[in-house]
Amino acid sequence: METNNILNQYDNVKDDLKLLTTSNVRSKIILSLNNGNKQLSSLRNELKLGSSTILRAMEKLKTHNILIKKDREYSLSPYGKLYAFKLEKMLKSYYAIKNNDILWLEHHINGIPEYLLKDIGCLCDSIIIKGTPTDVVRPYTYFAELFNESQEIKCISPIFYNQYVFLYKKVLKKGSTLELMLTPMILDKLIETIGIDELKKLILSNGLKIGVIDEDTNIIFTVTEKFISIGLFSNEGQFDGTMKLFSFSPDAIKWGNKLYEYYLKKAQLIDLDYFKEL
Repeated sequence: METNNILNQYDNVKDDLKLLTTSNVRSKIILSLNNGNKQLSSLRNELKLGSSTILRAMEKLKTHNILIKKDREYSLSPYGKLYAFKLEKMLKSYYAIKNNDILWLEHHINGIPEYLLKDIGCLCDSIIIKGTPTDVVRPYTYFAELFNESQEIKCISPIFYNQYVFLYKKVLKKGSTLELMLTPMILDKLIETIGIDELKKLILSNGLKIGVIDEDTNIIFTVTEKFISIGLFSNEGQFDGTMKLFSFSPDAIKWGNKLYEYYLKKAQLIDLDYFKEL
């Protein structure tokens, strides 16, 4: 969107933004009523605020056609519902950014396409696992436990770590499916480590699928039916294995599958003919 267009749009809605964001009471009322109609007593108990404070805020919302009162119950108008959805999405986005600020401040985010960054609120329930001086591999250990418990695993990796190879073999042996999207250099290293014959057997078993992404990929990423994990490169361009983001929410897993699909479209899937040239 052109800068002039977005600035003009801002001028048209700035009063609405002010209405929603300059009063935490009004915002909390909207978010509360988005979950169902309520009487004043319920709002008072939920928000831990006095009746007069709530009523003043609701009067303002009614004048902007956001709130409706019928009998003794308050509800959002259809107009108010739209505002509530956007307010909730904005809140989740800001929370996802602030809650994981150490990751976003110190690392490149260009491994995540812009359209998914706009939906960063899907990661609002995520956590950061960091290494410590007495347990530097804590992020990997945490990851490995989750990885081993998963059945449908999809990974994007521009790095190689020997321990990953053991994880791959372990989950394939127990019957999980594994999709790996790798850069050419990492694929070469995987072939060198596992061996061509072993790798062909794993592909023939229908448990392993491998794709090659022939471009810089500044993210190491896994999504399964249980969780997602994200590792990023530092602002200096080095992969940072000291911390990983994890999330287990359905929204995050849906978001993660979209990220995986983004890279899958860029990848060239390999078959057994690929190995004839090696």
